[in-house]
Amino acid sequence: MSQSIDLEFIQQPLFSLSRFAWLRLAALVIGLLAVAITWQAHHNQQIEMAKLESELNQFNQIKQMQPSVTQAVVTIAPEKIKELLDMVNVLATPWNGLFEAIEDTENKDVVLLSLEPNTKKQQLLIMGEAKNLQVALQYVAQLQKQPVLTQVFMQKHHVDESNVSKPVRFTVLAKWQAVL
Repeated sequence: MSQSIDLEFIQQPLFSLSRFAWLRLAALVIGLLAVAITWQAHHNQQIEMAKLESELNQFNQIKQMQPSVTQAVVTIAPEKIKELLDMVNVLATPWNGLFEAIEDTENKDVVLLSLEPNTKKQQLLIMGEAKNLQVALQYVAQLQKQPVLTQVFMQKHHVDESNVSKPVRFTVLAKWQAVL
């Protein structure tokens, strides 16, 4: 009968862990910490959610207790209505189209002195100065070709005799229309 022979000369400790066993143990501890932190965050969110729901319920109860808001009818004076309508007419004026039409008829021998729009009548009064009467008439002809402007005509003109170059001052009246 043979007995087993124990040839181990170095005695092994009772809890001997290899290097990989320590890594597994560290990973387990880190995982447990992550679970604990996540659970704590979830718990804090649940508490915050319960608090917000409570505040919402209180707000709804207060809102139900308040009397309902009634619609107020405001009367506006006729003068104010007229003023507001005038303002709407000014805002609805096709300013870009008007300015582009005038810029497109630019003539180096014509100087514009003023533009006076009348939004109620949809009219535009243009005052200018030209080198001579022929240039002023050419300018009016150019304005007549603009699709935004209709009924363009020279209202009056006069030669400035006091000036050496004798320029012609003129006034043109035109109606405008919205071009789509």
